Amino acid sequence: MTQSNFTFLNEHWPFLLQDAQQVESYALRDPRAAAIYARRTLEIALKWLFENDTALKAPYEKKPGRHDS
Repeated sequence: MTQSNFTFLNEHWPFLLQDAQQVESYALRDPRAAAIYARRTLEIALKWLFENDTALKAPYEKKPGRHDS
């Protein structure tokens, strides 16, 4: 993909870029796949936010034995 609406992510959040570009590439030809990639991208972004912004408090605490990552 040569042009992308998400290239701005590469400067500060390169770990989001590939999934965001997948959303973009699937948007018209496979909306269900695009929705899956969009959710994945958002979950990764939120996880990063809660780990890196001390002003934010997670809405729940991880419990021992949970396999959330």
